[in-house]
Amino acid sequence: NSFAAPHVGWGGFSAPAFGAMGLRVDIGETATEIEVKADLPGVSEEDVEVTLDGDILRIEAEKKLDTERKESDWRVLERSCGFLERSIKVPRGIDPDAVEASFDKGVLTIRMPKPPGETDKARRIVVKNE
Repeated sequence: NSFAAPHVGWGGFSAPAFGAMGLRVDIGETATEIEVKADLPGVSEEDVEVTLDGDILRIEAEKKLDTERKESDWRVLERSCGFLERSIKVPRGIDPDAVEASFDKGVLTIRMPKPPGETDKARRIVVKNE
């Protein structure tokens, strides 16, 4: 599966909301689909939420810290926890029922078939030597 850089016309990215950590993603595109991958180490599948609202794909994840407390001992925990989120502008017209999301070994993969008409927009322009 060879992916090119995201199409300039739809590749809008938003900054994370205040108090949230930015979620880094890889976005790929083929002639027929858009694929988004996000590494979410330490996050459980049940703590991941993916929504598509119009042309905004939103990924939210919560990394929880398991705490353990003993009455006579103190334990120092330095692992991070928090809320991760990312909103990505995608082409209008993606069918939400056709979007597939999978979670395997800490990697979230979202596949979205391109809407009709989007697959034929890209054209290669031949560069000529004068």
